[in-house]
Formats: sequence, structure tokens, C-alpha cells
Amino acid sequence: MLTRRDFLKLAALSGLSLGTVAFDEKFPDKGKRKPIGLGRVTASKIHVYRDPSLNSERIGARYRDELIHLLEEIISPDGPQHNPLWLRIHGGYAHSGYLQAVQTRLNPPPTWIPRSGRVFELTVPLSQSYRYTRSSGWSKLYRLYYQSLHWVTAIVEGPDGDPWAQIMDERLRIHYYVPATHLQPIPIADFQPISPDVPPEDKRILVSLSDQSLTAFEGDQAVFRTRISSGIPSKGPSPNGIPTTTPSGRFIISRKMPVRHMGSVGHHKRHQRVRTSGRPLGFLFCCHWRGVPRNVLAQQLWQTDEPWMREHASARRALALPVVGTSQLGHGLVSAGTRCYR
Repeated sequence: MLTRRDFLKLAALSGLSLGTVAFDEKFPDKGKRKPIGLGRVTASKIHVYRDPSLNSERIGARYRDELIHLLEEIISPDGPQHNPLWLRIHGGYAHSGYLQAVQTRLNPPPTWIPRSGRVFELTVPLSQSYRYTRSSGWSKLYRLYYQSLHWVTAIVEGPDGDPWAQIMDERLRIHYYVPATHLQPIPIADFQPISPDVPPEDKRILVSLSDQSLTAFEGDQAVFRTRISSGIPSKGPSPNGIPTTTPSGRFIISRKMPVRHMGSVGHHKRHQRVRTSGRPLGFLFCCHWRGVPRNVLAQQLWQTDEPWMREHASARRALALPVVGTSQLGHGLVSAGTRCYR
């Protein structure tokens, strides 16, 4: 049986993988041709083209969080050069840059959660979370997305009477809830070091800002490589006073967190617009230089475009990694004390 850890190792060596899926009636019909997978639109809008080319006629559009049945993968000779992968969909072609390949796996609700909580992974394309207060009852909060990680602290009765997972937001110190069937627990073994026989001082990370890549080494052997998207170069501070350029130098990872709420907004009325930098994400690594906190090493990405990952341009100074890349680093390759060079 292929474990999640084995899957992450294999997925790190492959690109956008598409699998057959099934979901309920709220999602699009499959049509006459059997699809090869399902994709979620991650941008506010993407265009549908008559042919797999940006120069082709635009004949339609799809919008954020729409789920699209994918019929065929095509490497277009018309590019774009940085990512020539296109997907044939019903009615035309869509570029893969802002499509996240998703699947649906519904899970039996857990019967017990440790008091301290446990990390779970979302296994459906998206899930609308709700918050409960005595004054307002149940109200919508975040949309959670496929393969994102969440700290579950209890199983409770949801607004529909079914088991729902209680998720702790460690940044805002609030709880919110999603159907328990949308989540599966991450095995404890997945957090153990992949190579426990390799001394920590022999593990290091090399980040190439010019190649937009990250490579993990054990001694002189490269054991993992993934794409990144670094901060937008800037000559000076942005309007909020925080520079966006990812700094170069030698760093040491001082803290590793399996779940982290990215963003700086409060939760009251502003939470409704928390869609990208503010949503809960997966592994995060805090880097220090001479004892001073500097910046974030990783957060999850949904896009397949390489340096054109505009959704995360607001992640100041951060290095953003694809979902599988973030998970692979988090599950055993990197730990506190690992050296990082840029």
C-alpha cells in the first residue's frame, strides 16, 4: 500500500498529476467523455481559448474556485515558454498556470482526537468553514483548500447534525469547523526524520533566487529539489514599510510549524476577504540570522506557473513552494537547526 510519505516522495519527482475523482451533485457533470481529473481555478478569473495558445481567440472564462473537468493534457508548441502545459476542458482549452489539480476522498469521521490536537489534511477540492458564536450562531469563515493542513482539536456536532472537525486558529485564537469527512489525519510517522542516520549538521538547503529553485542536501548528495517563488524585488520598502525582496545570506531554521495562519488581518468583519495570504496553510519554517528573526522559508502554493505565482506576491520576503514541495520539506527532510543558504 502506498503511504502518504511514499506518495510525497514520488510526487516530488513528478509535475502536475491528475487523477480521477468523484464528488456530489454540487460539482459539474462529467459529460460524455471521461475526464482525466478535476481542476480548481485559483485566480479570480482565467480565460478559455479556442486553441491551446495565448494568441488564440478567447471564447469564455472560469472564475475562482470553479471546478473544471479536465479532459486532456497538452504541451503546446506556442508556450508560454515558462509553462507550456495546457488542459483541454469542455468547450475549449485553459492554461494550467492557475488550475490546481484536486481529488475527492471522503473519510470516516475519527472517533477520538488527542486533547492537544492533531494535524489533518483536507482531502476534498474545497471546504467552506464556519465559526460559531452565541450572538450570531453559525457564520461562514474561510474556504479551506485541497491538501492544506489544519490543527484539529475535537469532533463536534455541526450545523447539519453530522460530525464536524473543530480547527484551532493559532494566530487569532479562535475555533472554526468543517465536515469531519473532509479531513484525514496525518500519520505520526510522517513527521519523523526521513534520514535519522544523517547528522543534523550534514543537512542543508540551497536556495537559488536566480533559478527560482530549492535543493535539499544530505552531505554532498542532493535528495530533493523543487520550484520556489521568491519575494518581488524592490528598491525600497513597500507602502507598509516592509521590503518585498527576499534577502540573501546564510540562515538557520530555528522553528518548524506544521500549521500556520498566514496573514496579518483580524478576524471580525475583515475575515471574509481573507482568501490568499490570510488563509491557513501548511508547513512554515522560521529562519534566523545571528539570533534575529528574518523571514519565512516556505508556504504552500496552488499554481503550476513557476516564477509567475502572483497570488502570493503579498507574502513579504517569503519563499513560496508548491504544495508537495512544502509537505516534503516538512515531513522529515528539514528540522530546527538546518542551515539555509541563499
